[in-house]
Amino acid sequence: MMQECSRAPEWGMPQTNIRGRLVLEMAARMDLMVLNIGNTPTYRRPGFGNSISDLSISSENIAAITEKWRVIEDYTGSDHQYITFKISREMRNRTDPRNKIPHCWNYRKFDDVKFAEKLLSGIGDIPETSQIVKRRVDAEDVMSSTMNFLKCACHSSMPIIKRFINRKSAYWWTEEIAELGRNCLKL
Repeated sequence: MMQECSRAPEWGMPQTNIRGRLVLEMAARMDLMVLNIGNTPTYRRPGFGNSISDLSISSENIAAITEKWRVIEDYTGSDHQYITFKISREMRNRTDPRNKIPHCWNYRKFDDVKFAEKLLSGIGDIPETSQIVKRRVDAEDVMSSTMNFLKCACHSSMPIIKRFINRKSAYWWTEEIAELGRNCLKL
């Protein structure tokens, strides 16, 4: 049995079907945009025809800096064609990983009792999700609360590994020494 794909003019299909309407409604509720451009098929199967069944969907912020979205028509060894796009330099500069230092906990000193106690004591702080999340803002609130809750549980059950960011190299350290070290590690 072949599963029917979502179809809508927004991503190059001639008409909207039920699944296409559902995708469009979900995207509207969550403030998302379809990035697909043109009507080049993303799915090709001999005897079954072509369709645009692979969608690229993003937030408005990401859509604003997405460029050169296209379907690659080269042989892929699959029924699906590759999709490529580029995120502009602006975004890469804003999210430079050197600007954000993630927490790194020493998992070797993990205290499972403290972790479990923290989870049990604060489980009520996470918003109720028994209803379907209908907007992106709601999903982000639930995700943010959950991540903060888990981060707090990790802080209470493991020490953080100290990192020395922007620490000056020793005066005697050279690129040659670094290269020798990398070569030793390869052995």
